[in-house]
Amino acid sequence: MHEVTLDQAQQQFSVQLEENKFAIAKFRYENGVYIITSTQVPAALQGRGFGQVLMEAVLNEINKRDAKIGSECSFVTRYLERNEQWHYLQV
Repeated sequence: MHEVTLDQAQQQFSVQLEENKFAIAKFRYENGVYIITSTQVPAALQGRGFGQVLMEAVLNEINKRDAKIGSECSFVTRYLERNEQWHYLQV
């Protein structure tokens, strides 16, 4: 599993994918809900399944924090729709 880092000041989760290459999920935190506003995978790594790696790491972290997830990002919305095992985290 990939390690996720939560940076409250920058309002983002980051996941190291390869040496010096990180995927990012930006968020807004409101009342126990991480609202994901955007995601980014480095261009050199796109198309290799790292979006899924990012989402699984972020969702596990949100779950560990007993929080919920909301989405303003189309990628995150589609990911959650297709992966019903995470529906219990949605608001």
